[in-house]
Amino acid sequence: MMTVATKVEAPVKFIFPAPPSDAPRDYEFSVLGLGDVVIPGLFVSLMAKADEILQPKTISYFSVAVVAYAIGLAACFTANEIYHNGQPALLYLNPALVGSSLLTANINGQVKELWEFKEEEEEEDKEKIA
Repeated sequence: MMTVATKVEAPVKFIFPAPPSDAPRDYEFSVLGLGDVVIPGLFVSLMAKADEILQPKTISYFSVAVVAYAIGLAACFTANEIYHNGQPALLYLNPALVGSSLLTANINGQVKELWEFKEEEEEEDKEKIA
């Protein structure tokens, strides 16, 4: 994983300076893969659609998902600094996003609705198909 992240020069990663540290670094940048942004981004987008259709009464799924994404990234970068070793961001992001959305659904009393959530086709899309 680290070899691909640090050696391959392709537009599939975000590179930014690593935070200052006393420990020596083999690679002076922090790397975030495109999949670490796109996959959670799709999930956050799904939670926005769930907000629109399920209309939760207590807590917004979208807001919780955005906060969970930030917390998951912070946890990943914190582990990276503690262990001085690359961490797969999705290892932290997936549980943060899925766990927070299920907890929010539990608070909203919509666990079954969220678990079985399916976006309905728009009327315009149905007309185009016909």
